Amino acid sequence: MRHLCPYCGNPCLSSLQKAALSSLNSKDCNHSGKPVSTPQALLVAQLVVLVVCLVAAKALAPGPIAILAAGVPVAALLLFIQLKYVPLVKSGYSPDDE
Repeated sequence: MRHLCPYCGNPCLSSLQKAALSSLNSKDCNHSGKPVSTPQALLVAQLVVLVVCLVAAKALAPGPIAILAAGVPVAALLLFIQLKYVPLVKSGYSPDDE
């Protein structure tokens, strides 16, 4: 599945490339060459959900197995949401944006 560039509207990233994106890093579109990333709010939401789930798992059943049992499915769900529902956004500053 190719995800659409917010600059040119062409498919620019594969799902694997989009999965590696966050608001802290970007990837250049194959067509426009401009950097794209994901919204900043996504990173904060993902971290909050993951931390809450891990803390709850540790409180309910301490040990590494409980943390893995809670963390892996939550991480997989967050990845699915990022790939399916989170749009790519313009990243950084470009003089062409003016």
